[in-house]
Amino acid sequence: MFGRPARRAIAALIDALIAGAFTLLATPLPGLVAPFVPPLPYPVPLFLLPFAVPVLYFVVFPATRAQGTPGKRAVGLKIATLGGDRTGFFRSLVRFVASLVSIAALFLGDLMMVWNRKHRALHDFIAGTVVVEAKTRPAEIAWSEPPPASWLARLGGTAVYVGVAALVVLLYRGPLHGDLAAEINEQNMQQALPVVEALEAYRQKNGRYPDRLEALTPGYLANAPQLAERSALSFAATPAGDGCWLAIVYWRHAGFLPSDDVHEYDCRTREWTTLDYNEMHATEAPR
Repeated sequence: MFGRPARRAIAALIDALIAGAFTLLATPLPGLVAPFVPPLPYPVPLFLLPFAVPVLYFVVFPATRAQGTPGKRAVGLKIATLGGDRTGFFRSLVRFVASLVSIAALFLGDLMMVWNRKHRALHDFIAGTVVVEAKTRPAEIAWSEPPPASWLARLGGTAVYVGVAALVVLLYRGPLHGDLAAEINEQNMQQALPVVEALEAYRQKNGRYPDRLEALTPGYLANAPQLAERSALSFAATPAGDGCWLAIVYWRHAGFLPSDDVHEYDCRTREWTTLDYNEMHATEAPR
């Protein structure tokens, strides 16, 4: 009667594919729909639309008469309160937020399903919900107390979880280039440090920073830095030459998804900061 971890895992995979597809479809929409959106009483940034899709998907569907996401309904499951009733919007929202905690902890909250009788995950305990078969009546949910799983089943389920978690880590650090990206980031930083030293040497001798990086070679920098993996240095100086910014463009976080963050050096504060690409000062052309 209560949804077993394997069926819930299949449902989660289906939901991830559906919600992911809708999120991708929603991503380019803001720029296309902006001219056709009627005035709203409060300003609503359209760039939030891709983030709203998964929230609406995982919060609204369980709160409706369907009592579950399309993935759960596809495998014959639904979400209910401990008394067998519909969750309602607020409880569904609490359950969704709590599930994010489990995801952030490598789905550790889902491991709890293996160790309790009703196969409740962390977010089920927090929201007071339970996942059951779609045809289960409210009275059955409220009064049923299934027998505990055997120790063999519990240990087997834990072993499967550990194996999947280990596989995710191995994929992240191997085929998904987590280690490679970290090495590239470190290499690019090492290539940028001599440029910073050359900028300071140029200022000490000339009383100002150069207008272009090319002015550093060969007098202050023997060779131009060689950055890896489509990375490049972006540079801009103030009109008076009393300040400058040096940024490593296409700076990537460790992982297979690229980031639009850049690592920028401020010549005045002599500090490195991480900024969004559109916020960096080094995009400005020297004047």
